[in-house]
Amino acid sequence: MILRSKTLGEIEVSAEASVYMPDGILGFEDRKKYVLVDAPGCGPFRWLVCEEDPDLCFAVVDPKLAYGEGYKAPLAESDLDLLDIAEGDVTETYVLVTPSDGPEKITANLKGPVVLNTRNRVAKQVVVYNPSYAFRHPIQLEDAAETSSDRSRLRAQVYR
Repeated sequence: MILRSKTLGEIEVSAEASVYMPDGILGFEDRKKYVLVDAPGCGPFRWLVCEEDPDLCFAVVDPKLAYGEGYKAPLAESDLDLLDIAEGDVTETYVLVTPSDGPEKITANLKGPVVLNTRNRVAKQVVVYNPSYAFRHPIQLEDAAETSSDRSRLRAQVYR
């Protein structure tokens, strides 16, 4: 499938990249179908692009990049049910990334991660009640991108 986005341009995505979010993302509850894509030069950041409206896309990253190995996103029983988590399933957790106070600073929302069941491609944005997590936790771009040109491209992508 080909998606055309103002932020990412024309992107080709496979069915394996599809993500279904029954509850949507906070503020965008009516949008349920997304794809998780990699954009060249933005690695380790990825994009969660809405299939119904490709101009709606969110930069995401593994929360360990922002917080470290100690990051946890506990799931309630209702979350486990919605994600259809079975024994042996693998989940991936992503946090939404936003620009903050100029192009040198990018933050991650550690309180509202997206948890994806990789088996069935169902995801849910959950709310984490941990006082040590912030809505705007700074990410050091020097650690996030391998080269100066990658950092510049990442800033440009996130700020579109």
